Amino acid sequence: MNENLLVSTNRTSLRPLCRNLIRGIALLASFRVTFLPGEEQFICLSPSGKRYPQAESLFKLLEGLEPASPVDELLAGAGNDLVEWLCGESGRALPVMETGLDELLQEIRRQSLFRSCGQATNSFKWFWAMWEEFYPLPQHFQAAGAGAINSSAQRDEKRAAAGEKEFAPSIGNAARSLLEVLPRDAEFVLDIGCGPGYMEKVLPADVSVLAMDIDAEALKEVDRQNCVGDITAIPLKDGAVDMVMACDVLEHLADDALQKAVSELERVSRKYIYLQVPFQEDPLMAMAYCPACRNVWHVNQHKQSFDQQRLTALVSKEWRPVCVNFTGEMSLRRKGLLEAKAIQRLGWNVHCVENAVCPNCGEKSVVVGQTERKALQHLAEFDAEHPFPAYTEIGILFCHVRQKPELGPRDEEERPRPEKRALNALVPCEGIQVQQVYTATEMLPGVYMHGCRMEVKEGRICFARDRVDTAWVAVAFPALLPRYTGIEVTGFIPEGPGSVSVSMLDAESKEFYLREWEWSGRSETYVMEKPEGYGPVYIKLYFRSCELILSSCRLTGGEDVPYWFYHKGPDRFLRFDKEHIRYSLLLAEDGSASFSHEPKDWLELTSALEQRQERALSNFARALGDTASPVCQADNRELIRHCPPAELHTGQEAEDGRGAGHRGDDARTLIIDSLVAESAAAFSGDVPRGVSPSQVPWDGRKIIIDSLFVEAIMGICEGGRPSRIRQKAFAALRNGKRRLHGWLRRHSRLYELLISMGLKELYFKIKRRIKL
Repeated sequence: MNENLLVSTNRTSLRPLCRNLIRGIALLASFRVTFLPGEEQFICLSPSGKRYPQAESLFKLLEGLEPASPVDELLAGAGNDLVEWLCGESGRALPVMETGLDELLQEIRRQSLFRSCGQATNSFKWFWAMWEEFYPLPQHFQAAGAGAINSSAQRDEKRAAAGEKEFAPSIGNAARSLLEVLPRDAEFVLDIGCGPGYMEKVLPADVSVLAMDIDAEALKEVDRQNCVGDITAIPLKDGAVDMVMACDVLEHLADDALQKAVSELERVSRKYIYLQVPFQEDPLMAMAYCPACRNVWHVNQHKQSFDQQRLTALVSKEWRPVCVNFTGEMSLRRKGLLEAKAIQRLGWNVHCVENAVCPNCGEKSVVVGQTERKALQHLAEFDAEHPFPAYTEIGILFCHVRQKPELGPRDEEERPRPEKRALNALVPCEGIQVQQVYTATEMLPGVYMHGCRMEVKEGRICFARDRVDTAWVAVAFPALLPRYTGIEVTGFIPEGPGSVSVSMLDAESKEFYLREWEWSGRSETYVMEKPEGYGPVYIKLYFRSCELILSSCRLTGGEDVPYWFYHKGPDRFLRFDKEHIRYSLLLAEDGSASFSHEPKDWLELTSALEQRQERALSNFARALGDTASPVCQADNRELIRHCPPAELHTGQEAEDGRGAGHRGDDARTLIIDSLVAESAAAFSGDVPRGVSPSQVPWDGRKIIIDSLFVEAIMGICEGGRPSRIRQKAFAALRNGKRRLHGWLRRHSRLYELLISMGLKELYFKIKRRIKL
């Protein structure tokens, strides 16, 4: 073939079946087809450049063709017109066939679909022999080395016998997001690490898919062509497929295997790579500890954690990101702030999984460090910029730098502009959150109720009591950094005056009674003071009347904290472009969504998790002292400076002419010096004159007070390592436990400080650590 047929579809999305039909029609006139991405829509000869005048009508017929639909007479007639035009322009004779063009097009359709492809009939063997000279056969792959391809027909019979299995909603969401970015020219796809074939089930029937996994047993559930293979040594030739995808695979690989795997993905793909992994996974909740052999492991065998930056950095400069999906499960609950990293910096021993079977010895795991983890979870409440929603998965589509991506057209219908709302106010509106179980991690105002039904009408929230003596309605607000001094409720009881009992939850989630309100039969506003604290607010209203009407409930005395609500749109995705990358965010099933920030700001804050952690620590420290400085707080310095050991230390420095500020007059240093001075007195009876207590030799013996939460947090805020926390003597602690008990008692405000933080258990744990 000396001439090519150039086809540019512009915004017309031609699926692989349609492309194969055009290839087959052109092949009859001895033309090879090249598909071009471009802004125009045309079919033209190369090198002459003469265009086919009926290209637009042919595209319209092809665009509406579905895999399940047979090729109709109109399309067959349009195909005949193209063959005649090609032969006329090239001076070639019209082909002579034993069958009509409509039968040939039906044969191309049959071979293009994975459930119907197979051995070619005798009438068309000549055609497929000619096809193989220029194109790979649809739904066919060639393994390299010792690899062996199992046909889809064999797998289909087993699938039919076993029956289809449903997969988890998060997997379904991830599959939906994959289809959102599937390129139009990805005709041959490798699904590496496919498992039982979750993703290949949703890919269109005319996309040629090879499912590959290292586990032969998992492949028994797959109904496409499949092959046993390792991601670090894929048994395919270079550039064997248009697109390779690895979904929930990379997180299971160690560092050396990870780099080999990415290199292999780049080797076998001609155009695209799609990588999907857990997004910003904090491994802490999945870490198990075996008390028998002291083995520590991740229950899902995850060895890596990814965000967008790290996932993008995995591939070489030959590949560039073109689409990013945020998918999986979408949560409106507060996430932790890299708790695993923070705990590692603190030197704490925390493992959260119980009754997991140890892979080493077979014993069951136990939970370790519940108090420490509970203490650390309070830090997330001080993340002023906490973006929501949170997604569990991220998928990035990479395109080779020499390839122009052929992405599907975006919907012409735009999503309505979002409505601005306030996190510190609950008002009647679409998308009001009705919750079942309160966790204190909700990021939106929400409603809980018992013994009543809710209906939003005429700008009011109506609660109708069921057949119970007393019903209750609770309104919960998330933890917000602005200080709010009051709670304002507007509502009434339609049947006339009635009593409403008001209660709240404390930091331990225990309910306490506040007051009794007498509500009238007309709408009025009722105000009360809000208890101090930054934590979530959960206010409960008990009523015995038939109905209770709320017009609003809000926190007052502080600035409103806005968020954005997106009403139902044309589909389940919120899309935007940034720096030449298309972002696609999966929404709720009804297409609505609540976002803490506008999309591009949400993306920036979501990506800056480590920076947000540092700012949250500073906010937390600032809250302790209520001063502008995040570390050096006069309030806390006074707490510590006037205990006898600290006075002893600072007094010695003053006598030496150095002054109390010589070694640093901040809370962290004073806490350390206080502990060390007390331990030195317990060990030796005195501190040598003119010597700083932290410089006293301890003969290799250590003291264990690493649970002191206040000291550890200040150590993080300062950016220092907590190594000095451990530079104590075990024997001194054992011998001086009475003195250390005295240290706790002399820090009279330490108990109050920890109680106000909801850390009463930690205070008693410090005391238990002393009882060695």
